[in-house]
Amino acid sequence: MFSKKHYRMQVDFRDCGVACLAMILDYYGSDYSLAYLRTLSKTNLNGTTAYGLVKAGQELGLACQPLKLDLEQLQEAVVQNPALVHVIKEGKFPHYYVVYQVTDTAVFLADPDPQVGLVRRSHAEFLQEWTGVALFFEPGVDYQPRQRREATFWSLLALLSQMKGLFFLIVLVSLGLTLLTILSSYGLQWIVDGYLPQGRMEAISQLSLWLLVAALLQALLQFCKQYPLLLLSRRLSLKLLEDYLSHVFGLPLSFFATRRSGEILSRFTDANQIIEALASLSLTLLLDGLTLVSLSLTLAWQSPQLFLLALVLVPLYTLLFFAFQKKFKSYHQDQLEAGSQLSSSLMDHIKGMETLKALGLEDGALAQNKGYLESFWDKVCTYSCAEQLQSALKSALQLGTTVAIFWWGSRLILTGHLSLGQLLTFTSLLAYFTGPLENLLQIQVQVQKAQVAYQRLQEVYQVPLEEQGDRQSLTRDRGALRLDQVSFAYDYGSPLLKDLTLNIPPGQKLGILGLSGCGKTSLAKLLVGFYQPLEGQVLWAGQDLSCLHPQELRRQVQYVAQDAGLFQGTLRENLLWAAAAETAEADLWAALELVEAVAFVQLLPLGLDTLVGTDGTALSTGQIQRLVLARSLLTGASCLILDEATSHLDPETEERVFDRLLALDQTLIVITHRLELAQKLERIVVLADGCLKETGEKEAINLGQESSF
Repeated sequence: MFSKKHYRMQVDFRDCGVACLAMILDYYGSDYSLAYLRTLSKTNLNGTTAYGLVKAGQELGLACQPLKLDLEQLQEAVVQNPALVHVIKEGKFPHYYVVYQVTDTAVFLADPDPQVGLVRRSHAEFLQEWTGVALFFEPGVDYQPRQRREATFWSLLALLSQMKGLFFLIVLVSLGLTLLTILSSYGLQWIVDGYLPQGRMEAISQLSLWLLVAALLQALLQFCKQYPLLLLSRRLSLKLLEDYLSHVFGLPLSFFATRRSGEILSRFTDANQIIEALASLSLTLLLDGLTLVSLSLTLAWQSPQLFLLALVLVPLYTLLFFAFQKKFKSYHQDQLEAGSQLSSSLMDHIKGMETLKALGLEDGALAQNKGYLESFWDKVCTYSCAEQLQSALKSALQLGTTVAIFWWGSRLILTGHLSLGQLLTFTSLLAYFTGPLENLLQIQVQVQKAQVAYQRLQEVYQVPLEEQGDRQSLTRDRGALRLDQVSFAYDYGSPLLKDLTLNIPPGQKLGILGLSGCGKTSLAKLLVGFYQPLEGQVLWAGQDLSCLHPQELRRQVQYVAQDAGLFQGTLRENLLWAAAAETAEADLWAALELVEAVAFVQLLPLGLDTLVGTDGTALSTGQIQRLVLARSLLTGASCLILDEATSHLDPETEERVFDRLLALDQTLIVITHRLELAQKLERIVVLADGCLKETGEKEAINLGQESSF
């Protein structure tokens, strides 16, 4: 029977389909990461198609039967196995549920949205969303349950073992602080019970002075404790974030094409929460645990009866913390997702501000971002309100306990079993007792946050790196590019490219023409190894691109996109970013001369040392295209793939730059819509409907005015 133990929540809203498939797989005894299922089902920025889920299930050994049903048929079908159903949530969002039971009055389903989880819906509510599509999965003949082996949040504790010196220093300082706290509290008892009744003002003044010195020493030790804690957090941050950055930079282009930038960057916030939890977990358990034991022994020795009364706080505090556990986890997940959605939307609109203004859509974009902002702060306020409520209840518990201790302590004083000084000392120490106790209980909240954040981080770590296994080095720096019966698609729809065979000898000047959307750019990205073909091979000098080191390949095969940009830094740094090792100053100017950029570079405030990029000097799109082209020429690559790389230049400048490129002893592959440029190339291929319709010498291809690309 499907139950809560099979539930998997989505990491973001595009994961609803794969999260439901993960539940089905868990029901059949397998555990797969959402990242792996995203890859199998070819999830993109629009989510996952039902056909993609079917193909992913089949890849993992499940047999699938997609059906169009009514509710009565669904009720009969889910008696045996749960169904993955397609719905339109809130009338506008395509979504998936797992339906595991249908009764005469209700539908029991698992919504991968963590805000919902396992719920009961009436027939009317369910039918209002359901499209009638249901996917039924069951183990195939060759199905083998598989359990995933991956690092857990707790495995990160191993990082702390590398910082034993810092730990020892923090523990030593903390023990000194605890000792000073206890001694200072006893100083108050000596004054009240000893010196004050005897009228020994001189002794009271001396002891008060010592207590003042102890307070200053406590402040100093507190600073000495916080500084190593800061160093510990820094080391943990560098380790975790550098590992994350290394993994992200090593991921294939398909990862970035199917995720928004804001979602990727939001994982940095996740990493910070993990670091906070690690530091708190280790130090709280160690330091607050030692403090709590020391204070407990002192309080019990001071007054066993009052200590037993104070212990009532422990179960009450524990009950209070765990009462809020589920709500905090849900609210925190909502806050993370809302923040990711807001940052992604803002990044998209700020980057596309020119387009927004050109279309007059500022108000619409502003309204959308206001909606996301309000949603984010609604989640923040909901979480904060829950925290404030918990904090108010804790304060009430503390106040109630203090009142009870004073009441019982007063009785003990009146019966001669306790002195006033002892009562004051006890209440003073009790204030230090509740702090470590609260910290120990607070661990569960921080660990919950960290576990949610770590799960989101793991979804990135589960994506395979671009360079996996043993890769070959290039046997030749100059070679032929060849497509051998290549088919390609971004998802499980119809192939974008079908059975392409094309040979590009070294030094050839080739043009690729075709209507927009016919697959020209996709073909270019296959040639540089950004994507792998569904069928067939892409070869460089006879070597399969999937077997080569990608960075080595791209040093020889340079892809220049239409919208390629400049990085933050000086113009010189940009040009030298990927330049060959022996590049000299004269080479920079030669490359700029070739692309006709010398004149405007010399007019820049600091020439080659002018800042460019996001915070640098504003350049036109045509100027940027020429600088990007110069940067690619400086790499020394033997093959250049220009994907509309000169489209923003004026026709006269473009023609002159193009003529110089044709004179180079390099393979040149040009994607363009300008027929006058295509006529300068020695060979042309025409793409249409995913196939090579025409290929040959330029004289054999009809490039008359009636042609339209």
